[in-house]
Amino acid sequence: MTEINSSLFLLVSEAGVVLLLILCGIIFMVKKRSLQDKALAVVLVDKIKNAEPSKREKLLSLLKDVYGYDDEKAEAKIEVIIEREKTLYGNLLKIFLKKERAKISEFDSYLNDLIESYQNLNDGETKDHGQNEAPANSKLVLVREENSNLREANAKLKKDLDAAMQTMESMMSEYASMYEGGKKDGEQRMKNEMFKLRQVLETKAEDVDEVDAENIDLDGEEKPEK
Repeated sequence: MTEINSSLFLLVSEAGVVLLLILCGIIFMVKKRSLQDKALAVVLVDKIKNAEPSKREKLLSLLKDVYGYDDEKAEAKIEVIIEREKTLYGNLLKIFLKKERAKISEFDSYLNDLIESYQNLNDGETKDHGQNEAPANSKLVLVREENSNLREANAKLKKDLDAAMQTMESMMSEYASMYEGGKKDGEQRMKNEMFKLRQVLETKAEDVDEVDAENIDLDGEEKPEK
């Protein structure tokens, strides 16, 4: 009986040692993973801090040159954007490091706040400049886009015109054959008229190509035709 108890005690002791070793291994792995996560978080924080001066400079140039902000309003807007970016990154790091898992439910709110900051960039334009004239760069981009749209519309118009003219030529040829008694001169006369009509319509369509961004004043006034 004593031998059985001794054997059982020895077995339990060995099992306890094994479990203790496993527990120590788990604790070591968790600790190592935690240190790795913290190291990654530090790298991200350093990148954010190092990129901030360059980001501020780019935002300042964007707000002043494109959106017409003055220095004071531009600096205030930049502070709002940078602060919301830091809030977003801060909560992301807390979630990553598992310090505040509940923040995951608020993450979309922080993201929407940051997006809203960029969407409201037009708020910095003054009444005089914001309502009567857009910044030069914005106007130039708008003119180029309109010119591109006109060219696309012109290409589509030409394509539709060709299809319509082919249909009309076919119909007029049949008409000439029916009412001119099949005479070739009647059909040829109809074709000549259709050719003249095609030239006139194509000339009208090609007028769209004459739109040029250089002929539009960036202050919102059209240059007089020469």
